[in-house]
Amino acid sequence: MSDFIEEIPCCRICKAKPEFQKLHADFVYGGKPEHNFWRCSECDAVYLFPIPSKKEEKLFYKQEFEKFMGKRSAQKQNWSEPLAHIESNQSHVKRRWKFLEQHLHESSNILEIGCSSGFMLNAFKDQGLNCVGVETSGLFFDFLKSQKF
Repeated sequence: MSDFIEEIPCCRICKAKPEFQKLHADFVYGGKPEHNFWRCSECDAVYLFPIPSKKEEKLFYKQEFEKFMGKRSAQKQNWSEPLAHIESNQSHVKRRWKFLEQHLHESSNILEIGCSSGFMLNAFKDQGLNCVGVETSGLFFDFLKSQKF
């Protein structure tokens, strides 16, 4: 095993040993040169390593996230403000709903982590489902809170 491989951590999800970790991507937009994405061959999780500090992560989500997503997004999604984002993602709601509706029932509780503007949460709420969203983005966090998600 090379020195480089020995520096790879165990999987952040299943704790599989370093020999089960494979480089997935060697570029992380908004990351540092040493940041890479790794994939665990045991649980198939993809994770960032090294892990950004809490301060670095908070700064990214507060100042950079929407720019990152705007560049990353191949679709015509508007990341400039919450209501425009909701409107520009309605095609995704329809596409996802076709798959999700068969798994939902009256008593479903939905937790969406990384819910951006809450465009999917709105669809769940419209169906009377109990839903909660988690979003750290500076632009969307306050909006979601105002919408009681």
